[in-house]
Amino acid sequence: MCSDRTAGFARVYDLAERVLPAGLDTRDPGQLAASRHLLLRGLARLGVATVGEMADYFRLKPIDQVKAAMAGLLLDSEIVAVDVEGWVRPAYTTLAALNGPLDAPSHPPTLLAPFDNLLWERDRIERIFGFHYRVEIYVPEPKRQFGYYVLPLLARGQLCGRADLKLDRKESLLRVRGLWLKGGEPAEAQSALEDLATHLGARDIDLPG
Repeated sequence: MCSDRTAGFARVYDLAERVLPAGLDTRDPGQLAASRHLLLRGLARLGVATVGEMADYFRLKPIDQVKAAMAGLLLDSEIVAVDVEGWVRPAYTTLAALNGPLDAPSHPPTLLAPFDNLLWERDRIERIFGFHYRVEIYVPEPKRQFGYYVLPLLARGQLCGRADLKLDRKESLLRVRGLWLKGGEPAEAQSALEDLATHLGARDIDLPG
């Protein structure tokens, strides 16, 4: 198991018994029980999701095990089927989610990494937020729509902008090579950029002219 990383971000591995907490139950619960646990855990993080989205959260396969686990979760009322306006496929949630607060939690404006778990399922993001997002790292530069390393802006519970960024370590600058707002406010983008610059240890932000 991975126990650490070097200064160059390479992984350091060790024996599992020296990495896991003492006293942890490491017995194999079997694939069906594991699938049930991971489906429920994924749904708890997604809030509401299709079967495919629940399974994709932890990359669960094969599909027959997913179907069997879903049937058990529904039978035991650990998940419930719901109708979501505009969704074609059946959706599911938990009773805890239905009984909890339904308003978006308060949070500061944040720039999300391209591999943040909110962004894993691109079709889901477009369906929920109306936000089309693709990682263009592997796209030839002339064909990129926005840029090499574009971070979506999350503000007020919505994806409402994006920024193409580069950290200039030599100059200690967070360079903003492009900024696009779609419902986001300039002040929200500024706040998110300042937080990211602080996190990265950049002394200043270089905004496009």
